[in-house]
Amino acid sequence: MSTRKLLCLTALGNPEPLYQNTRHNAGVIILKMLKNEFCPEAVLKTSNVSPHVQYCSDPASNILMLFNKTQYMNLSGHAVIPAWRKLPHDTVHVVLHDELNISLGKVQYRKPGTSFRGHNGIRDIIKMKGDDKFDKLGIGIDRPDSRDPKIVADYVLSKFTDAEMRILQYESFQKAVEHTRKLLPHRA
Repeated sequence: MSTRKLLCLTALGNPEPLYQNTRHNAGVIILKMLKNEFCPEAVLKTSNVSPHVQYCSDPASNILMLFNKTQYMNLSGHAVIPAWRKLPHDTVHVVLHDELNISLGKVQYRKPGTSFRGHNGIRDIIKMKGDDKFDKLGIGIDRPDSRDPKIVADYVLSKFTDAEMRILQYESFQKAVEHTRKLLPHRA
């Protein structure tokens, strides 16, 4: 009898409520929506192996969702890698993160080994994990006109407007659902 691989969706972001609905937390925003779609009855619990992570799961669909709760984006690997190490070795890991290089409303799936595009949260995961063997789901947040690091930092830490949140809810979320459905484990 074959077993199905576990799909682990991990959202990167800064601690909430302080950074709630900021552009840097686009991955968290979308994963909360995915939780309501795929695991509406599941209760978030704090991980025993990483106090920085909350999780929920749906055994019927073999999906696990991890939320970085207390660690800052630049230390994402410190938060999630201890939890990842406790999962089966063949788990399919997908990191949901904000993506400056994609316009708002767009979502881009990238396979393992693709560039982390300077994203500090992904960089820390690679550093802590020792490799880049995980998938990425970039949630488009647009990019400010300036490339000045201070302006970019202020931009990613700014809150989405109500109109932008509706775009996330009605466009980005639907695309994330489509990608998740394709990644869900199927019986072999």
